[in-house]
Amino acid sequence: KTLSDNSWGWAYRSEDLWTQQLNHWRSRQQVILRERPVILRSMDPRILNQLLPAMIISDWSGFLTPVSELMIDAPEPQIYSRPENCGKGGSEQPFVLDSHLLYAWHHSDYALQGMASVIGDNLWENHGKLAIKLDKPRGKLQEQITHWLKTHLGNGDDISNLTSADYLQMLNEQYPTTG
Repeated sequence: KTLSDNSWGWAYRSEDLWTQQLNHWRSRQQVILRERPVILRSMDPRILNQLLPAMIISDWSGFLTPVSELMIDAPEPQIYSRPENCGKGGSEQPFVLDSHLLYAWHHSDYALQGMASVIGDNLWENHGKLAIKLDKPRGKLQEQITHWLKTHLGNGDDISNLTSADYLQMLNEQYPTTG
């Protein structure tokens, strides 16, 4: 049986005082992503689930500072324990999402589905007739966009800035009469 419905969060054990934990999590809502501060929805298990397996000792030390044991549905309940000899980093400096975590995120099915959905929604809103044509049978457009994103990942490309304009450009190059 799972711990939750995957929408409310995850659970953890800590030896730290409650006020220390609250201060830590407040300081970790904003992280640095490619030298820019962004909000990380880390309490959302759909997000943290993608990052946890890739986390190294410094991530536990800096991001999961108060956590000694973490329980999360993945989709079955998983328990992660703090690595041995893992110190506790302070919350003074913002946590930086390093390349290994970005790699894990961009290669996750959850992130790919999200990106494909954003690109697909933009096509539907701005190129409705083309989207109708490409979405036969229904769901095909999302599938094609996901495949396109995976192809870019397979080529070692950074997919974080790909847009519907890039997808349309690819279509126009492959099928000059599509647009």
